Amino acid sequence: AIAPWYIPWYPEDSTYLLGDILALRCTANKFDGVVGPENEPYQGLALVDLTDSALAYSTLGLGFEWLTSVNAAGNKLYLSTCESMGSGSVFSWQRPLCAYYIQELDAAGPTLGPAANVPGNFVAYDPDTDLLTLQDVQWTAGGDTQSFLRTVRWYGVGVVSVLDGLGLSDYAGQLVPTRNKVYYSVYDEGFSLKGVAVGPDGQLAPAGSVLVSGRWATLLGAHENSAYLSVGNALARYDFSGEPVLADLIEVMGYPLDIRFGEQNAFVSMGYFGMAVLPL
Repeated sequence: AIAPWYIPWYPEDSTYLLGDILALRCTANKFDGVVGPENEPYQGLALVDLTDSALAYSTLGLGFEWLTSVNAAGNKLYLSTCESMGSGSVFSWQRPLCAYYIQELDAAGPTLGPAANVPGNFVAYDPDTDLLTLQDVQWTAGGDTQSFLRTVRWYGVGVVSVLDGLGLSDYAGQLVPTRNKVYYSVYDEGFSLKGVAVGPDGQLAPAGSVLVSGRWATLLGAHENSAYLSVGNALARYDFSGEPVLADLIEVMGYPLDIRFGEQNAFVSMGYFGMAVLPL
C-alpha cells in the first residue's frame, strides 16, 4: 500500500453507541487508560455508561502513531492503523510503502484484540458473517495511484483470508457502505455516483453508475439500495435496486450537516433550516 502521509481523509463519525456505552472521539493531554503501543496519545475516547453501572475508565487513549480510522459494528469498535514500511522499487520507481492493520476494541473492558495485517483501510465489517471490506491504494506503473475494493474473512484474530478484489474508477472519492453495497463518488468532467455489490461470500461486482451533475455534489450517506446526495440547493436520492435512477429530488435551504436513517425515512439535518425528510 502507499505511505501513511498519503492516506485520504474524509470526515468520519465521532459518536458511537456500543450497546449501553456511548463513546465519543476526543483529544486530551491525559487519559484514564490507554490501549496501543504509544504511552502518551493525544487522541482517544470519552466513555459514558448509559446504565447505573460504572466503567473501568471514563476516558481511553488510543495510543497509535498512525490511526487511520475508528469505526463501529455491533457493540465493538474497530481501529484501523498503518505502519511505514520504508520505500521499495515499484515498477522501477522508488515509492514509500506502508502496511495496514485492524484490531477489535471492546470499550467495556477495555480490551484490545490482536492486530491483523489487512490489504487496506476499513470500509465495513459484518461481525455476524466475519466479512471485512477494505479500500486498498496501490502505486501504478506511471507513478500514480489506483484504488481497489477488497474483501477478506476475519474472525477478530491475527489472520485474514482474502476473498475478492475489484478495481475502482480513477479519481474515486468517498466510500459509503451499506449491508450489501458500497457507493463511491468520482469527479471527472462531472460528478458521478457508482455502486459495487458485495455478495455474502465477499464477491464484488459493479452495481451501476450514474452522472449526477456537471458540477460538484456531495455523497451524504446510503441505506441499502438508496444513496443520498447534496446537489446545489437540493437533496437527491438515487435508487440502485436496478439500473441507478434519480428517485427523489427536493429543494432545500442551507447546507446539510448530517444524515440519519429511521425505519421508513432518511432524516437530513439542515441546521437553522430544520430537518429534511426523504424516503428510504
